[in-house]
Amino acid sequence: MSIWDDPAIASNSDYIKFENPGDTVAGVVVDLGIQTFPDGRRAPRLVIRTAEGDKVMTAGQVQLAKKLGELRPENGDTIKVTMRGIEKLTGGKTMKNFDVTIKKGSGQVDDDLI
Repeated sequence: MSIWDDPAIASNSDYIKFENPGDTVAGVVVDLGIQTFPDGRRAPRLVIRTAEGDKVMTAGQVQLAKKLGELRPENGDTIKVTMRGIEKLTGGKTMKNFDVTIKKGSGQVDDDLI
């Protein structure tokens, strides 16, 4: 494998966006890292191998980052993330709510999970 094939440095505009309830991504985690935003904030960054190719998921949403921290996915695990909905908070703010399922695995997609 060339360094240019490394998901950590590959230019990838195929970022996952959770915009509507029901938006889902499922596949095998092939790379884990940390995304640092221009304001200095940091969030987990996962590259997920899906049937459509590799997708990048940045867990900048509070609830998603918390669930990932509890489940602690690793490379080779099958993961499924679904946005359940958007909760309205005080002050006009919102919070996205997620369901996250992880199956520790061998690097093969678990069809029962997906």
